[in-house]
Amino acid sequence: MLIKSNQMYKKYDPKGIWEKYDFDICKIYWENNFNSECLKIRKANLEFVYNLLQLLGVKSFLIGKTLLGAYKNNSFLPDHDDDIGVFRKDQDKILKKVLPNLISNGFNLIRSNDHIISIEKDYRYIDICLFRSNTNSKIGYSYKYFPKYHFEGFEDIQFLGSNYLIPRDSDILLKKTYNKKFIVNVIVKIVFLFKKAYKFRKYLRNKIVQKINSVPRFMLWTVNAKSEILDLNTFMSLNIEPANSYNWKWRKLHLQKITLNGKHRKVSEIVNYLKTPGVTKDIERSTIETNTNSVFYEPINLNINFWWSGNNFFWYCVKYGFKKNVVPYKDINNYINSINSPMLYSSEYYNQLESMNDSEIYLFLKENPIEVHNNSIVGGKHRAFALIGRLVRCENYIPIHAIILK
Repeated sequence: MLIKSNQMYKKYDPKGIWEKYDFDICKIYWENNFNSECLKIRKANLEFVYNLLQLLGVKSFLIGKTLLGAYKNNSFLPDHDDDIGVFRKDQDKILKKVLPNLISNGFNLIRSNDHIISIEKDYRYIDICLFRSNTNSKIGYSYKYFPKYHFEGFEDIQFLGSNYLIPRDSDILLKKTYNKKFIVNVIVKIVFLFKKAYKFRKYLRNKIVQKINSVPRFMLWTVNAKSEILDLNTFMSLNIEPANSYNWKWRKLHLQKITLNGKHRKVSEIVNYLKTPGVTKDIERSTIETNTNSVFYEPINLNINFWWSGNNFFWYCVKYGFKKNVVPYKDINNYINSINSPMLYSSEYYNQLESMNDSEIYLFLKENPIEVHNNSIVGGKHRAFALIGRLVRCENYIPIHAIILK
């Protein structure tokens, strides 16, 4: 049995057309799980898809890093996807004839546009890239174009025991594609600077959120935000997560426990639901603690094992409330490597932490405001759930500070 039989992503297993985050999560996963089982899946998938395309009369050929690995090393390079090229004139044939055959053999369609058709099986996906002419001398797909000469004739190659077509003079094509040139370096540097500017703005806003009392009001304006203290009615009217948030899928196991599978999304609805007799006992009985005994690959926020091996994170915020010195996600691996007892975020872990008193909670919420956008909580979810826990236990409401993002 292949690797999917015993990995957390079998639970995650996004269905239908993937969103950006699905691709990001998949990429991070395979960057950290490049192993023999991964290679078995890639080989099986590539052979099946390529042979089916050829059988149904669609000319196909290896491209990208798949071609690079096959041509240079007769092996797969570390990557999260594989690439097959076809000509765009065959797009309808692929969708009407090839795709139904793929679906009946366990593949899923995860992306389809005029540039790429992507299909997935066992959490590995293949991009079928639709080549078309751009000029008299160029051919390619999306924003990637190559000299047409290479795709006017094809050569045979043996790759891992199977026959494939590859573009003519692939050695020259690969050198043109993967050798860095001046213009490429310029583009990369421009993109890098834009990313740095975006990250700095995000960093600045996070710093403002963390140090709200010491920041002049005009700085909030520079990041298009304002500070507010939320009264009880305003807090109760907030949505715990934006309706279109990816977290309803990604953090599903943790959110669904206390929102009745997303039915109750406003804070007031969640409070009333958790006050319903018997609900918290049912939640407690179905709680599975995430095993945090081993180091997680990073970034933690895109780690399948972290989010899909348990369902206790948000519920334990409700149950245990405000505790002192809770280890933040970013320091998880440091805790595991240096302390690792009791198991992080377990019931035992929270029970051994000292609880905050009301004055300490007030100061903590003042110094660590939540973030709100369009009447939905987009940052500080754990603090919000801890405050919800107080309301469920009929304890007094402590005003929560918020950064309102415009």
